[in-house]
Amino acid sequence: MKCIKKGEYMRVIVNRYDNRKGFENVLWHGGTVATIEFDDKSKYAIIARGIVSCKLIAKKDFILREEIEETDDYQESKYNEFSYKKGDIVASVKDKNEYGLFYSEMKNFIKNDEHLVSILTDNDENYELEIYNNNWLELSYYNPEGEIEYDIDLDEADICDAIKTVMKEARKQEKIERKEYSVYCRTALYSENAIQNQISYNVNKLKLKYPELTENDINIYVDNGFSGLDLSNPAFSYLLEDLKSNNMKDIFMTSIDRISRNILNVIEVHNILKDLDVDMYCSKENIYLKDVVLNIKHIALPDISHDIELERDY
Repeated sequence: MKCIKKGEYMRVIVNRYDNRKGFENVLWHGGTVATIEFDDKSKYAIIARGIVSCKLIAKKDFILREEIEETDDYQESKYNEFSYKKGDIVASVKDKNEYGLFYSEMKNFIKNDEHLVSILTDNDENYELEIYNNNWLELSYYNPEGEIEYDIDLDEADICDAIKTVMKEARKQEKIERKEYSVYCRTALYSENAIQNQISYNVNKLKLKYPELTENDINIYVDNGFSGLDLSNPAFSYLLEDLKSNNMKDIFMTSIDRISRNILNVIEVHNILKDLDVDMYCSKENIYLKDVVLNIKHIALPDISHDIELERDY
């Protein structure tokens, strides 16, 4: 990862390269979908492997209405209509180079993971999916020297589930000593620049408050490419687990919304931290989480629609 020099911080970095809401099933993706990095320079890479070759076939006669943008050329109708007969090939995919073509070719017909599952289980009334070469998730482990030590197939069909499994297993192997001070960073969309900005901003804030600190005294936890809708993001979950077994004195993050967009989740985190006798400092708001909760009626979290703009600045 270019934005952080290896060994500069104690780090738990999770990169999600293509976060498509509602499209977590591995069939939608190709290539490396996530990496998990640790301070000893070891890295886990979760990769969508295999040649995806499939056909989406009509199970019956039906008309597909596709909404279009209204322009001067389309005054009479806001829809395109496509007629299919039973047995027609609605769409097909051949992805020899692992580009994730299933998503680009099928997203107009299969709306999300739930719809995909209904088709795969033969519960959809319009479509059936014939898969000739299935995709799968593979885990590659790179040792501190950058060499691949092993490749194994993962059982999960869902990318987020695979990340959680790898993080759980990695914790059993990881022996890094925790520092007393930490920084947590998150972006909704994958961005090395946004993460580097957050890290630099918060490390500098920490060092202003504690002038004796160096970069080697700071733990870094990064969720790069994860939304703020809940508390399940992997690096943040890892941080909470670390707090239970390590004596951390202070945790810095850029803003309150780096934890979650849901105020109830923010209160939940506050209660967890209170029981562990530690707090999180919101650098941008210049306030600790406990004070946010005390004044909760006067604090309004930014609307989620501004998430991308926030990532660019911090």
